[in-house]
Amino acid sequence: LMNNSSKNVGIPLKLIHQAEKHQISVKLKDGKLLVGELMNSEDNWNLCLRKVIIKEKVLISDYRKIKIANQCCTLLEEIK
Repeated sequence: LMNNSSKNVGIPLKLIHQAEKHQISVKLKDGKLLVGELMNSEDNWNLCLRKVIIKEKVLISDYRKIKIANQCCTLLEEIK
């Protein structure tokens, strides 16, 4: 569902809001690729993903939930 505030944003942000509850890929500046379900997005490009897989050159990690803000990742819960 799109937020009411998304009426005044550009097309890229509208697409992000429409992708909520769908699987997306996010590439960070450091080259990491995050693949997960977009739970929430904000007009300032903060995203909240769940069931995230972090893909790096050598390492693949699996996390249930991750919050992305300003290209910084906070791991909320790791799958054991």
